[in-house]
Order: sequence, then C-alpha cells, then structure tokens
Amino acid sequence: MLSRDHVVPVCNGGNNNNNLVAACNTCQQQRSTLTSYWMDLKKLKQYASYNNPSPLEKVTTKGLTKALKKKKDSILLLLATWTQIEMDKLGRSPSKDLGIAEMLLSHPKPIKSPWMLPG
Repeated sequence: MLSRDHVVPVCNGGNNNNNLVAACNTCQQQRSTLTSYWMDLKKLKQYASYNNPSPLEKVTTKGLTKALKKKKDSILLLLATWTQIEMDKLGRSPSKDLGIAEMLLSHPKPIKSPWMLPG
C-alpha cells in the first residue's frame, strides 16, 4: 500500500507544494525514523546551549545521549541507504541535508555539556 511522503520533511521547512511523493509503508517508516533521530539531535544541541537547564532537560539529555550513542551505527547505515536512494531517484538527498551524520560524528558522546548528569 502506498502513502504520501514529504521529500523535504515538514520539520525541516518542507511544504505540500511539489514536495510529495508516493512511498510504501516501509519506506515511510524508515524516513520517519530518520526524522525523529534528527529531532532528537536538534533537541540535544538546544539543551546543551542552556546555562541553567531544568531537571527534565537534564534527564532528557542523558537519555537521548545514551540512546543515540547506542544506535549510532544503525542510524548512519539508515542515513547512507536513504542518501543513495534519494540521489538515484531525485538527484539530491533531503535526508543528507538534515546534517544527521555531521551532528552524530562531531559529537562522540554525541553532545557533551558541563551540566550533564554523570554516568
């Protein structure tokens, strides 16, 4: 069964004009997973910039950091797969443009902040 998918995710500035393609449910789920990883990384980057984060932001940062660190290889593999698919079909890669690889690789833990909880 096919559904509609945004080529450039709405959360990254995509709209409904000339930005929709047909996608199978499996492809839709994989792209959705990539977008959710991007949102998590974006949230980590934002929280790390706070001088006085709330306890919830500290706990969220610790949890996201552990989860993303554990899944780093599978995230990069999924990103590489989608980058190739998009380049073959579209001639460009909106998934690569999200900067997921750069965010993951530039932050080995993936984001370290002076106020992160130990452990």
